[in-house]
Amino acid sequence: MGSLCGVAVLKVFPKWVGAVLALWCLGGCGCQTPSSSSGASVEQAKRGSSVLRLVQERPIAALLSRKDDEGRLEASGVAAVDGHFYVVLDNVGHVARLTQDLEVNAPGVWQSKRGQGQGYEALAWAPKAGRFYAVIEAVKRKKKKHRAIIHAFTPEFELLEQGEIDFDFKGENKGVEGLAVVNIEGQGEVLVALCEAPGGQKKGKAGQPGLLLVLKRTQAGDWAVERRLDLPKEARFADFSDIAVDAEGRVAVVSQEDSAMWVGKLDADAWRFEGPGEVHRFPTDAQGRMIYCNVEGVSWLSPQRVVVVSDRAKRDQPARCRTKEQSVHIFDLL
Repeated sequence: MGSLCGVAVLKVFPKWVGAVLALWCLGGCGCQTPSSSSGASVEQAKRGSSVLRLVQERPIAALLSRKDDEGRLEASGVAAVDGHFYVVLDNVGHVARLTQDLEVNAPGVWQSKRGQGQGYEALAWAPKAGRFYAVIEAVKRKKKKHRAIIHAFTPEFELLEQGEIDFDFKGENKGVEGLAVVNIEGQGEVLVALCEAPGGQKKGKAGQPGLLLVLKRTQAGDWAVERRLDLPKEARFADFSDIAVDAEGRVAVVSQEDSAMWVGKLDADAWRFEGPGEVHRFPTDAQGRMIYCNVEGVSWLSPQRVVVVSDRAKRDQPARCRTKEQSVHIFDLL
């Protein structure tokens, strides 16, 4: 009877028989569906035709000379710079610097003083300016408003300046999810922030609409939103966890809940995306179930390779999610 499972059921038998068998199949004959086997949405599984290839991965704790905060290393963002991975952790007041070869014999170090890096949601590197930018997702202001805060650092993570983004969010967990630096010829480096579009998920639509905020520094030291740019509909996810943009305009947007990454091309001169892009899924286990359940940060290593960091697994997540938590992963696009 197991051989009856699948799309062929509806083609071989009359419609009413096919429907009954299909329901039986979904109910327990062992057939796998995108929503039940991986944890991702049905629509997301349909779009994610390409699976990322794992190159290398290590737990962050194994790469550091000493642990902190009882071994909890809840990674939230990553930037690949000059042979190192700089990782921000939202529960630890440090930035971790790891070697890109992920060698256990070459332990990483803490790069900032305690308390300086705590609470950051994302990290971006501006090579021409020679500085890091880190963002606090959202901080409560007056009249129930929440604003994201950006800190600028030297390469040694000494604080240079700070300012808030002139954009109101609904709450502390509904602010900026990712940060990236875009290089525009004739204009220099521009900072962009990733968030959910106001209004959230639309009725009848799969996933959340994503929004890029193109930022400009003001004389007062804050960040004005110079323009808004909607992500393509192909980049709709259940949530967003980070964005990376390389020197050629390649964009990577990762989702934790969908365990997927959208890749597209940005024409920064015209501020538009070229084509629909493509969704890549993170690998699953042998049963097709999600295992990269807590993807939080992404950074480009080459046109076909990215580094990703994972947060700590949540208590209500399946045990299989803990096999990949609090780690650094390198993937190739196929």
